[in-house]
Amino acid sequence: MELIKCKVTTENHVILEGKYLKNKSDTCIIFVPGLAGAYDGLAKTVARFCGDNKYSFVWARTQSCFLDTTLDKITTLDKTIKIKAGACYDNFNTTIHELNAWYNYVKTQGYKNIVFVGHCYGCNKIVYFLNNKNIKNVKSCIFLAPTDFGNIFTDERHAELLEEAIANVKNKQKDKILSKKIYGFFIMSSSAFLRLGYNPVLNNIPYKSSNGNFSMLKNINCPLYIIIGSNDKGLGKECSLENAHALMKRITNNCQHGEYLIIPGARHSFKDDYDKVYNALFETFKAMEIAEERNDGICY
Repeated sequence: MELIKCKVTTENHVILEGKYLKNKSDTCIIFVPGLAGAYDGLAKTVARFCGDNKYSFVWARTQSCFLDTTLDKITTLDKTIKIKAGACYDNFNTTIHELNAWYNYVKTQGYKNIVFVGHCYGCNKIVYFLNNKNIKNVKSCIFLAPTDFGNIFTDERHAELLEEAIANVKNKQKDKILSKKIYGFFIMSSSAFLRLGYNPVLNNIPYKSSNGNFSMLKNINCPLYIIIGSNDKGLGKECSLENAHALMKRITNNCQHGEYLIIPGARHSFKDDYDKVYNALFETFKAMEIAEERNDGICY
């Protein structure tokens, strides 16, 4: 299985480098990473599944990938400059430019069917993109560990960060790094943290919070399949199968065609459970085929 490097240039002139696995198939999977995402064990598991089952695969880098990095941007004078990127400086509003570039890349390769696979924040990006672009040939979406960002300001791990971020921005220090890691995992600038919590279109899978909106999810007219672990901290303090079932039903009850699969004991990153993710993908694609036979698989 050989992946090659591939590049796209977004409508706002940012260059993104991804990875591409070509197979003799009319279906290509576009993998959208989450905040601080990378070509990690989870992405490699999805790529391995695609390789074994003769699907093509694209790892679609976004400006949200990695922690604190830079990307090349082409200026109006055809010069290349470096811009800040990564979770540290994230801006959800770049989503449409990013995913449209990757969708067009895959479309130009001649694929008849596209499956979007997102992890965490990548799921929110997919929902937003599909609601803002009139695109065709989306066979289905698979969400790995979708996240509800509605409680980010009230999460106990972020105590006092809201006040800190507001103060930094007021003091013209919008890029100042906050004193605590977000979700105990990644660093973030003050302005990026505020954008994450205040953006009204970002919390579009609000299975846990009350300040989001399911309307965009309801608009997606292709089948949606969810894979999540029962020990995903995004589910809240009560990590249990019962709680996971209850919250995932909130998603499937708010979309046109939704199914979910819970991996007992798996965490948000699915680390140490990649083989179970592989098997879950196998079961999901079987369900996808059954839906097609029933003519439930409505594509954009």
